[in-house]
Amino acid sequence: MGPSSADELAKLAALRDSGAITPAEFDAAKAKARGSDVGMVELLWAVVSRSVVAPAPTPPKPADTKLALDWRDVIAAEPDPAVVTDAAARGRMTATKLPWKVRDRKTGIVMLLCPPGEFMMGSLGSEAGRSDDEAQHRVTITKAFYLSETEVTQEVWQTVIGANPSNFKGANNPVEQVSWNDCQSFCLSSGLRLASESEWEYACRAGTTTAYSFGAGITKQQANFDARTVACGSLPANQWGFREMHGNVWEWCEDGYETTASSTQDAVNGNSGSYRVLRGGAWNSGFTSYVRSSYRLYDTPGGTYYDVGFSVARAPLDPPPISSVSPNTGSVDGGTAITITGTNLSGATSVTIGGAPGTVYA
Repeated sequence: MGPSSADELAKLAALRDSGAITPAEFDAAKAKARGSDVGMVELLWAVVSRSVVAPAPTPPKPADTKLALDWRDVIAAEPDPAVVTDAAARGRMTATKLPWKVRDRKTGIVMLLCPPGEFMMGSLGSEAGRSDDEAQHRVTITKAFYLSETEVTQEVWQTVIGANPSNFKGANNPVEQVSWNDCQSFCLSSGLRLASESEWEYACRAGTTTAYSFGAGITKQQANFDARTVACGSLPANQWGFREMHGNVWEWCEDGYETTASSTQDAVNGNSGSYRVLRGGAWNSGFTSYVRSSYRLYDTPGGTYYDVGFSVARAPLDPPPISSVSPNTGSVDGGTAITITGTNLSGATSVTIGGAPGTVYA
């Protein structure tokens, strides 16, 4: 039985007045109670119990701590300590809230997360085999990115491009005899990109400062630098899980070659006809100095060789689709504001920048 006091009756009348129960329900209950306050309260309580008592709310789902990436399937959300042996790097990877190991849906390429961080690019003057273009300098990687766990295989290349130019045939061997221009066509078709030179060395070093990611020296059991190409993923991984970054095939980078490497995460593009950077050494390097983490090579964008392949990178999130820019002509100097309309703009449908003379917006 429900409440039976005049106070409770007043509360129920208030529910009527607020709309929680209708006047018709209140009047019907009063008539059935035949003027008895207690009887009316009991009837009204039954009405209220039926009308306003809501079922228990469904508990919310736990928040997804990993950001959604539409282009990939997650293989492993958290870095495996048995693979990523660099504890500091594991912490930075986890802090990004991005999955560690993913598979690109379009190509099937497995990619690993590289977290933001700093490293010393280049080599010390005392490092054996160094070249003059390896001046050591600090680089800050400001944005997380993904890099393929191995070099791009012949199977993947053939799936995307439709032909296999390689000299050393093998579905799981790295594709070779591909130019920098060829790699751009592959990336355009797949939505991927070449790594910048600084990103490449950052991933190759994987937190190390020695000549090789394996230490001061390197063996044929750790890198392929004295035989034909071997299957991608068949040699030991470095401290972040990347394989065959020393030897097997040279890997094209996005950068145009300059005697001083980039001091930022971004690639140095140079002129359209400039040389492009190659990294990592190859199966025919012979001398181990060519497969050092800091060794730099370059060639023309159209060059194809049976010791040159590539790896691929990409940003964790797709750039926001832009549907319009207004105004789309003229200068923004002097206080003109620009409105960009699209989706994925940090949760907004449009963003306005500018509007203050002399202000620079990045």
